[in-house]
Amino acid sequence: RLDLYKDNIIKCKLEHIALEVKRGSVVGKMARYLVELGHDLDSTIVVYREDTICFLPMTLSAWAMTQVSENDREFRFVKYQPFEGFNNE
Repeated sequence: RLDLYKDNIIKCKLEHIALEVKRGSVVGKMARYLVELGHDLDSTIVVYREDTICFLPMTLSAWAMTQVSENDREFRFVKYQPFEGFNNE
């Protein structure tokens, strides 16, 4: 279970960690971090805001391969592509 706070903070209670992002997918960034920690890629990730499920449950692997593309009117999930030479997303 991952919990969203505001638009840019996510917490994983299992690992006792929280991440904040300046841009991009906070869920994708947390998923990539959990992969680095060695979590099972086939684990199902459910994202909540308080008691409401925000997105359809997906595997850790699927979330790790996503990022958000957004404009003034909408957002959509696209395939993750890291910036070369930068560690932030």
